Amino acid sequence: TTTARHAGAIFGDLDFYVPTTIAANAFAGAALTLTNTVAAAGDPDLSAALASLGDDPFDWIVSPFADATNIGRYASLLNDTSGRWAYNRQVYGHVFAPSTGSTSALTTLGLSLNDRHLTILPRIAAAGNATPAWLWAAGIVSRIVPWLSDGVTGNVSRNQTGLVVEGVKAQRNRATVPTYAGRNTLLRSGISSFIITADGRVAIDKIITTYQKDANAQPDETFRDIQAIGQLVAILRFFRAQLSYEHGQKALADENPGGLGSLSTPKAIKATLVHAAETMELQGVLENARGFADRLIVQRNTENANRVDILA
Repeated sequence: TTTARHAGAIFGDLDFYVPTTIAANAFAGAALTLTNTVAAAGDPDLSAALASLGDDPFDWIVSPFADATNIGRYASLLNDTSGRWAYNRQVYGHVFAPSTGSTSALTTLGLSLNDRHLTILPRIAAAGNATPAWLWAAGIVSRIVPWLSDGVTGNVSRNQTGLVVEGVKAQRNRATVPTYAGRNTLLRSGISSFIITADGRVAIDKIITTYQKDANAQPDETFRDIQAIGQLVAILRFFRAQLSYEHGQKALADENPGGLGSLSTPKAIKATLVHAAETMELQGVLENARGFADRLIVQRNTENANRVDILA
């Protein structure tokens, strides 16, 4: 008897496999039946765990749970209005969660979502998945995070297709591996995709977010690729660091005719941001720094003269 240490439906997906076709196996020729005497059920409430993240930096969050309730909790955690991406928090973060099902079920799930802060990593059901869902997700994310977190040498912008995922096993039933058409269906539905290499290893095909449409319900690929999220985090963090370094602990004024080091002006702040954009362009993180400079507006706030508003 095998008993899961923790409760939850996710443990009903554990794979028990005896290769009885191997002659040397003690069970060769035996009639074996594996059954679940107590079916796994339920999903944990992650509210407390997510709340404990506070404002600490957690850029890439891996969760084994992709049930509707917890997906809603991820949205609350990371949203742009009051979550980790809000203007008054700016601590960022992105959740990766695995989901096991048929291509049809995964497609249905993806089409029901539209969140640039969430990525669904698919596993095909009844495929002989030797690697548990939580290790599957952790393996995939650990393979791409070194690049996604590198905004200095441009690795954040790299295509990830073909990266081999170490420590996870390919599904035994290769007939269920998504074909090119199947992977395209998943991707067009907001679900990421994987491939199995010729030598039987799991590799990245394409990792995307579930974001598919803008506020007007029109198709929008701005935040579709996971690279866009990594680029955005790198850009915003670099901008903030430069602003803090060059303008922290200074007084704000419209002009600085004496060139005092104790004063900052909207013009000087704009120059800092333009230079930061040019630096990020040289590092391969963003494009068209000149266009950014043309659109950038830096002005003192009309209600609080000690604050600047930055519009780009």
